[in-house]
Amino acid sequence: MGRGLLWTVLCVWLVVGLGRIEAGERQFLVMGDVHFNPYNGVNAEQFRELSGLPAEKWGEFFGGLKQPIASLGADTNGTLLDSAMTAAAKRVEKPAFILFTGDFLGHDWVSNYNALAPQSVAENPEAYRDFTVKTLRFIGGEFQRRFPDAVVLPTLGNEDAFCQDYWIQPQGEFLKEFAATWRPLLGTAVETAAFDRSFSSLGCYAANLPGLEDHRLIVLNSVFLSGSYCRIYHEPRRHNCCGCTNQGSEPGRAALAWLEAALEQARVEKKKVWLLMHVPPGLDSHKEDKTEGASLAAGLWKDEFLDGYLKLVAKYGAILQISFAGHTHMDDYRIDRVEGTAALLHKIVPSVSPVFHNNPGFQVYRFNQESGVVTGWRTCFLNLAAADTTASAWSEEYESRQTYGLSTVDAAAVSGLFQRILDDPAAPEAGAYREFFRVSAKAIPELHLPIYRCAVLNAVYTDYRVCLACEELPEPIEMRDPSRLRRQAGGER
Repeated sequence: MGRGLLWTVLCVWLVVGLGRIEAGERQFLVMGDVHFNPYNGVNAEQFRELSGLPAEKWGEFFGGLKQPIASLGADTNGTLLDSAMTAAAKRVEKPAFILFTGDFLGHDWVSNYNALAPQSVAENPEAYRDFTVKTLRFIGGEFQRRFPDAVVLPTLGNEDAFCQDYWIQPQGEFLKEFAATWRPLLGTAVETAAFDRSFSSLGCYAANLPGLEDHRLIVLNSVFLSGSYCRIYHEPRRHNCCGCTNQGSEPGRAALAWLEAALEQARVEKKKVWLLMHVPPGLDSHKEDKTEGASLAAGLWKDEFLDGYLKLVAKYGAILQISFAGHTHMDDYRIDRVEGTAALLHKIVPSVSPVFHNNPGFQVYRFNQESGVVTGWRTCFLNLAAADTTASAWSEEYESRQTYGLSTVDAAAVSGLFQRILDDPAAPEAGAYREFFRVSAKAIPELHLPIYRCAVLNAVYTDYRVCLACEELPEPIEMRDPSRLRRQAGGER
């Protein structure tokens, strides 16, 4: 092959295959809401075999099961996890770093364990904890095997706990075990003693971002801030899971105090800040359209914490650059505003788990090494409705610069995007948002677009209500426990 032809092929590959990587740009991977379910398709005998294996042998075990890939409405099984990790490693061979937006563990973790284990959690809590830690080690090992040189920076999700959903305990054993399990994947991005202190206490930590010397990642355990934290709806004793106490609002207050201290330190050290969390602030808009007439709405955080957090956004807006979150499982956005001006973007990344009837997905982002500005992303997904759902069937769903015309990814740019959608609901960008929200599984009906658009642009419930009124839509029905919203609206988790 001649040099001219080789150069042409290389240029085409860069433009098409990598989403136009430009000079001075690097890539990073964002993945989350794996919700790995090792119980899926496993009988009691197989579970005993799996429990007796070291985490390093789990991949071989699941490969031997030859399970079909997880379907819409189910959590991630071994086949889907292997498929997603393989696809990610092919799409970005050497990421600058990897962000994980939380929820390593599958839904109904305790009850699924009790259904297969020889002894229940209450009867043998040590065996249960050992199995849970092995699961975390297995997932961590999958990252290490696929990305041996990459720093992997995670946050915790509401399912990530020894206790039941939303009952993670501050200074508890789960935080200490996770810190010890994940520490090798953090490399030199953290100072070990500081990480151990803050993570073992609150599940929070600060890290350096490889390739961005003047930037810092602040990881907030926003589960403590959730409106569902320690609610009776997920009370552990209902599932024979003991050793957990209702911590009330104190962990959330401690997490916000820690966040303020971390932001102040970054300001003093002249660092720009990225945030990483699981539950984003704002309104849950996942299933409002399932109700008849008025929509349902639930604040994802308690009002006390949202108010305090927005004050921090106003105080430290000059150093805050972008935030990444998960939790809703959808490809979505939330924008914090200060005195009506877009101040901080929370980019919500799609989940690997298809449990909410979305296709599995992950996103590869680009950033400028000099400025630290995020310049775009591409979404890779697996169409579970297609005939071919093997690892090689993952494909690029869309590229942000081509689809949304975004040359920078920040609050102002995304606010402008949704203003264009407001001005013209029939615009191509509006159609793209509706189509890609559930990762090309089922589009948002055009009729319901204002509900989702208002949720993106308004973090505070009163502002959201005004936005719907301006769209001539009924006043929403407010729910105080966001975890119940989805069940009531759509019968799903």
